[in-house]
Amino acid sequence: ATIRNPISTMKKTDDFLGILWATAAVGLFSIIYVSGRLTGDVVAPIVIVWLRYLGGFIAIFLISFAAGKHNSLLETKIGAHFARSSTGSLGTLLILYASSSMPVVNVTAIGLLDGFFVIFLAVILLAERIVPRTLIAVMGCAVGSLIIICDADVAHFHNLASVSAAVLGAFCLALELVIIKHLAATEDRIKTLVWVNGLGTVTLLAPGLLFIDIAHINYYFLFLLLGPLALFGQFCNIVSCQYSAAGVIGATRYSWIIFALFWGFFVFDEQISWVDVL
Repeated sequence: ATIRNPISTMKKTDDFLGILWATAAVGLFSIIYVSGRLTGDVVAPIVIVWLRYLGGFIAIFLISFAAGKHNSLLETKIGAHFARSSTGSLGTLLILYASSSMPVVNVTAIGLLDGFFVIFLAVILLAERIVPRTLIAVMGCAVGSLIIICDADVAHFHNLASVSAAVLGAFCLALELVIIKHLAATEDRIKTLVWVNGLGTVTLLAPGLLFIDIAHINYYFLFLLLGPLALFGQFCNIVSCQYSAAGVIGATRYSWIIFALFWGFFVFDEQISWVDVL
């Protein structure tokens, strides 16, 4: 089945602005994806994801009241919002899990597969037509990510669970972007953000509480502050989808590797080779 995409009928799409917003979103979420490394194995990934959604929900719910839009929150596509929340939660959780046992650059190299997934899903679900320059950009980035994977320490890839998590996480995040693209054409921004963060908070409530350790409550307040940061990243994703086709945004997400190199080198003291830079 094909998801109806009203934006595809627009005569002109401002890809430049879409790319800028998408790159901002990638930069913000790169902080979320490596946040688990800051505390080692002290805080479970699922707790980090739940606290991120909880912090985002508190922030956007207050914003919706201030904007006077709280009365229309129930007039929405709950199924689509639930699908987006589920894929986003699972994708983030899988990337956090993979990042906890593999170098940031390696996880990112595998995660760059989401560009392929986005283009494939955009063609199938949104009936988008992918222009040659987008395909060229994706293939160029794919070659770069393949070089990084081949150059990486093979020992890091013996953990099949981590590799599988990174691949599945990339697919989930790609599917989330396609759903965002659909919602961006039909739903109010604030309403979309309220639902995705609210559903994420409720869905992960039980497992989040199950893995909480009161001895590390000081870390939990820090992860709660990731909520507003992720909220702005979600906003950037929505705006980028209103400017550009999903295929263009998917190719832009390859900038993730640049942010991963930055965090890996300056924060986690990971060695960067000339291949990584290439």
